[in-house]
Amino acid sequence: MFHVKHLPADEKEIAELRNTLAILQSAGISVPGDAESRLLAYANLIRAGNAKTQLISRNDLAHVVRRHFRECLAVASAYPVSDVPSLLDLGAGAGLPGIPLAIVFPAQAVTLLESKRKRVRFLQHAKDALALENVTVLAGRAEELQNSQLHRDVVIARAVAPLDKLWKWSRGFVGEQGVLLAMKGGEIAAEQALLMKKYPHVLSTRVEYDHELVQPELERYLLVVRQGKKGGGIE
Repeated sequence: MFHVKHLPADEKEIAELRNTLAILQSAGISVPGDAESRLLAYANLIRAGNAKTQLISRNDLAHVVRRHFRECLAVASAYPVSDVPSLLDLGAGAGLPGIPLAIVFPAQAVTLLESKRKRVRFLQHAKDALALENVTVLAGRAEELQNSQLHRDVVIARAVAPLDKLWKWSRGFVGEQGVLLAMKGGEIAAEQALLMKKYPHVLSTRVEYDHELVQPELERYLLVVRQGKKGGGIE
């Protein structure tokens, strides 16, 4: 059991979270019965932790579900996350998207990789407070851990770095068969072109989220990057 004091009581946010989880369930995703309470507790931890170290924008503190959780969980509408045995959240920051995904998919082994010490301490506190047995917190920089034998099926990154750098940092973790999921917004064509220039054998596919979870006018989408055959390409 987990216990976090002073759970947020904002009815609008609670309703929004319930709607988000209902959309996932309607898409055939099995959502654990304690997902709502754990996610609300996690939102509360983010708000409390933000006073000590900036985890998210202060403008987002009253809208954690709408501005963060919905997009993080929307990944499951664009990629079969439930089928992935292990996932590494590169540059995890506040644990977005790693912790929401770990809560909704408790059978998945989730590693949170973060280099900043204050954020690492927050992530470890959140893991312990929420009793997330499927989560591992790892302190370090991706480029320094390439030969650490830390292999995962998928690397996911949200607003961390340009696509070419993300792939460079991810290759040592996912190997020849793994996948990079890059959560992006805005115009991405230039980043995809640079990725292909540096890594011509890589395949980069842009996937749309469920529009009920992420409004299309926000220009949010998922880039699925993997090792391809000679010639690579953009889809």
